[in-house]
Amino acid sequence: MKVSFDARKVRKGLLILVINIMPILVVLGVGEFYLQYKGRKPYLRTFPGQYQGVGDRIWAQQDPSLGWTVNPDWLPQEINPQGFRDTKTFANLPAKSDKTRVMVLGDSFMFGVGLEADEALPGLLQADLPNNYEVYSLGVPGWGIDQMYLAYQDYKAVIEPDIVILAFIDDDVMRVLEAYRIRERLNKPSFTVAKGQLVLRTPASKATLYFNEIIGKSVFLSYILREVYAVTEAKPVINYVFADIDQDIRSRGGRLVVIRIPTPKQDEAIQVLRRRLINYDKMLESTEATYLELTQELTQHPNWETELHFPDDHPSPDHLNKPGNRILADYVLKYVFEN
Repeated sequence: MKVSFDARKVRKGLLILVINIMPILVVLGVGEFYLQYKGRKPYLRTFPGQYQGVGDRIWAQQDPSLGWTVNPDWLPQEINPQGFRDTKTFANLPAKSDKTRVMVLGDSFMFGVGLEADEALPGLLQADLPNNYEVYSLGVPGWGIDQMYLAYQDYKAVIEPDIVILAFIDDDVMRVLEAYRIRERLNKPSFTVAKGQLVLRTPASKATLYFNEIIGKSVFLSYILREVYAVTEAKPVINYVFADIDQDIRSRGGRLVVIRIPTPKQDEAIQVLRRRLINYDKMLESTEATYLELTQELTQHPNWETELHFPDDHPSPDHLNKPGNRILADYVLKYVFEN
């Protein structure tokens, strides 16, 4: 059977296709130009088994369960044998205590990078609370929320906390996606949620790695993929972590407090969109945990981005400085301990 060929219909179809594709191409081009102009680099997700190199950060030591903790030789007299900025040795704690024990989980903000130990939140709480309180600092630079969860699991039976404070920044959510931290040059456990359980991720297929590499050639496309990962993969893990710690600590007669700490870059459009999609407040509604959002407390101070954080030329840019930590501690004391 002879098939007729209508060149005009073909040209019309191609024109319609071009008209529909052109806006997408324009958006991609403008987005790519803008991000590169801003000096942004493509987002490249890391997968289990992808990198085997050992990091050379003098402050870090590998930990088979947690990924890494802090090298005690880096800050002698401040880091305990378990690798935390705490003078108490967790392995030698008495099983029972007449003091209320407070476990603080977090990243470099809770560790107090750029600060003396007594200027970070754990130290300030220990100084300000009555003598019948005992604060345990389990914050490690570079940690994601998944590593904070693992630290709780590893040390809950030893410390037996009455109150667990988990403090995080937005970047700690994205760290959940990684199996290798490029900045720390260290591998870490990485999880997914399957059938309602937290399970370790398996190595990626060659096709996944190839797709990741191709998308990584575009800053704009890699950023879009990153946000898809944040909602579809990081959010379920975080939801599981909060719910599981809350259920476990309540079964022990304790209480979970979750605190989000804002950073100067939190008003960037992509971060605002991510927070709306993840919605931490809504996530915690099904638990009995206390959720605290520090944004209003900080932003009511004029020039809060510069006066309450270290400057860009500081070794720890965007971290809360001494006055910023004082505000954080007063906020926690008011809403967690006063009543």
